[in-house]
Amino acid sequence: DLIKAAKIYEKQDITSLISGKGPYQKEMERLIKKLKLKQTKIIGWIPKKDLLNLYASADLVVMPSRWGEPFGLVTIEAMSSGTPVIGTRTGATPEIITRKTGVLVEPKNPNEIAKAVKQRIYDNNWLNKAGKEARNLVKRKFSIELMCKNTEKVYKKVI
Repeated sequence: DLIKAAKIYEKQDITSLISGKGPYQKEMERLIKKLKLKQTKIIGWIPKKDLLNLYASADLVVMPSRWGEPFGLVTIEAMSSGTPVIGTRTGATPEIITRKTGVLVEPKNPNEIAKAVKQRIYDNNWLNKAGKEARNLVKRKFSIELMCKNTEKVYKKVI
């Protein structure tokens, strides 16, 4: 869906870097070639230390999940790096992304993804505010300390 969205927004000089490696990589590479995308690149698997720097250097992160992510680690990592996220209304993503930290779109909808990217990518005021809000939200709701504390509470209830 992101690659199809890129066909729409690439006309506005927007570059997309797709990280990761998986069973759909060859199919994605073929689609990029078929659509003649010049500014959409698959950069493969990135080590965690470099991935966090990549998130921090991005203007936006798009997480176009089609199925429900039980916990959106990519979304949390990007937000903790101060980068707003465009995510789909599936799984836990709507519980993580707020209007102040990113944009929610319908899954399997390249047009909606493209519209969100085009509306936000050059709005530096929104990018800065949303990035700061995203980082603060992760600190408040998803810090390691808080997660450990909440996990401990669950264990105490069970025992």
